[in-house]
Amino acid sequence: MERHININIKCPQHPTENIEHVHIAAEAEKDLFCKSCLTSIFPPIDSNPNVKKIDEFISILDKYYKENDKPSGITSSPPARIADTLSSKEEALKTMLDLIEREKDKINSDFNKIQEIVNKVIENERTQRIQKLDNIFNALKASFTLLESKSEQYYSNKKHQPNIDEIVNSIETTQELLSLSSLIKGLKIDLNIGLTKTNRKTRENHLENLCLKIEKQRSQVLIYNQFNFEKLKSEIETNLTKLISEHIKLKESTIFINTSKILNNEDFDWIKSTLENPYSGSKFELLYQGSRDGMHMSKYHEKVDNKGPTITIIKTDQSKVFGFFLDKSWTSGKSNKVINSDRTLIFSVTNRKQYKYDNEGDDDSSEEEGYHPEGNESAFSFFNDSIQIGDSDIILNHDFKQGQAHPSSFDFAVEELSGIEEFQIQEIESYLLRV
Repeated sequence: MERHININIKCPQHPTENIEHVHIAAEAEKDLFCKSCLTSIFPPIDSNPNVKKIDEFISILDKYYKENDKPSGITSSPPARIADTLSSKEEALKTMLDLIEREKDKINSDFNKIQEIVNKVIENERTQRIQKLDNIFNALKASFTLLESKSEQYYSNKKHQPNIDEIVNSIETTQELLSLSSLIKGLKIDLNIGLTKTNRKTRENHLENLCLKIEKQRSQVLIYNQFNFEKLKSEIETNLTKLISEHIKLKESTIFINTSKILNNEDFDWIKSTLENPYSGSKFELLYQGSRDGMHMSKYHEKVDNKGPTITIIKTDQSKVFGFFLDKSWTSGKSNKVINSDRTLIFSVTNRKQYKYDNEGDDDSSEEEGYHPEGNESAFSFFNDSIQIGDSDIILNHDFKQGQAHPSSFDFAVEELSGIEEFQIQEIESYLLRV
């Protein structure tokens, strides 16, 4: 018996119409439509076989669930990629929520100023933009919910098929468009798997694609673009809605997710402040982390060579954190290598100090093979057994267990930089600076 499904959710593009149709293709960019949407996107309405009324979509699902048992080839647990993504749920949601709340605070601050002029118009515009930010968090949460439910459905011993009456009840009682969209996406995955008779690998591909989507969602957020308040204030009485739309916008931005085991966000901000243009506005990309990639010079070069300007950060056994900046790419080979630069920096993160190269008073040029500073340039040298910065000011042994600090061409104090001259390396990280 055909069911009649009642959905009381309005279409965002056509606020007077309810959602009535579903696009059942798995990769459709949009899932839910009202009649006006279909008229504009799929003329005429009935010409696209993948567009179904909600009632018809549920009937197809009902038939599929009755005819299909739990898919074959089920494993006891999901693949590592899926499990890892699920394990990051709480951290990802908290990080995104914190970012969203900060952006919402910026919006509220500026909108409150405008609210003194015309409260009714401002309230309407603010609600729309706050909802866009909330949708980012809700969309990420919905993706995790979908991944959780499908992972449990395909990789547990529980009954595979949900109860169709429960599905109908969920659809009719859902009050938010994002929640309904997430529910429909999950049902569409089942439907497309059934219709195409795909194997376990295809099901895993569906979920792994969802993992990739989650990774993208957790790194992107709408950033509030603050506006010229004085200009808006002078014109607001004549055309409020137009001016708000023109000056107050949300823009997409990729956020920096701090995965360092050494630095906090304030440390990164301070390091940026020590760099000259164009590097002061750079974005940091982690290339190498000793505890993750292997504490050895060879692993360092595998990750860092030929990538561009970098900063390298070291934490010593004396609870000191310092680093060095190189504006040129690292290179390595079988023979000793030297990289000369006039923009080299050594800096102490612990003491918030930077040290520039200074060859004045350095009358004894090194005769060691590999160290050849030119004029006011300092040298980054690496040998088969070590990496050296300056005139052996900093030496890192090849196994990255020990290092040495001997101020020569850089005027730093050992006790400030590394704590002692011969120190143990607890962690080392290198970051690419994307200008």
